[in-house]
Amino acid sequence: MVKKVTLYQVDAFTTKRFSGNPAAVCILEETLSDDLMQQIAAEMNLSETAFIKRLPSSEGILYSLRWFTPIVEIPLCGHGTVASAASLLEGEGINCTELHFQTRESGVLTVKRSADQLYHLSVPYLHPEPPSSAMQHLCTVSLEIILDSLPGAHCLAVRHNERVSKKVFIALEGLSQEQFEAWKPPIDQLRAIPNGQGVIVSCAGQAGQPELLLRFFAPWAGIDEDPVTGSAYAVAGPWWAKKLGKACFTARQCSKRGGDLTITVDEASGRVDVAGGAILVTKGSLLLD
Repeated sequence: MVKKVTLYQVDAFTTKRFSGNPAAVCILEETLSDDLMQQIAAEMNLSETAFIKRLPSSEGILYSLRWFTPIVEIPLCGHGTVASAASLLEGEGINCTELHFQTRESGVLTVKRSADQLYHLSVPYLHPEPPSSAMQHLCTVSLEIILDSLPGAHCLAVRHNERVSKKVFIALEGLSQEQFEAWKPPIDQLRAIPNGQGVIVSCAGQAGQPELLLRFFAPWAGIDEDPVTGSAYAVAGPWWAKKLGKACFTARQCSKRGGDLTITVDEASGRVDVAGGAILVTKGSLLLD
């Protein structure tokens, strides 16, 4: 007998249809095997496919949540979490303004929908640190590749985050938004780095532009460039909050699809609020044997 799984596709971190970062969301009634979830993610062929399942809870509405790229499961995904919340609140009509998602490695993530219909995702505060000796080569090589392809750019910092996301963080100066958006990164060179990890490349915006500009690459996980990466701001947010001298600032992810966010860093609570829009694009059924 064919089983049906409710399936949404959502554009996250945008208020414009067909921009932002698309994620597939599968709302499960029963648990699926890891192999089957990976096969479904490969079939969806988006940067992430999220799988959510309602859990019993005495404190609010709680769902389990896992994320898969087309080739691997990942520990933290911002846009997949926002897409999951939008699927439940707007698609399924869940009557609440706050949802909680139990994850395997990132704890409980909370998404709140504000009166202006923006989604506020609370992610861990993951301040990047100087790379350890084990990560020094990875960070150095990643930086060299980036700078070789960006004439005129200068490095402000190269850092690494050991917790959860395990991302290389690079902060640059000397670039306009137009230069940053037009930049064609050397994906093949990044892919060739042994034991590569996701690379965040960021710079400050100029007057009249978003205050933080960012791009993110993870070819080792099957994502050459991610359109909008909520989890990247868990790392970039804390560093740029200190650099900009403000806890709340606007951000633009300068991918081809693009996305706009507002980042609020709360060092005391150890959380970063990543806020943006979400638009439902499709609703259907995934058919399983």
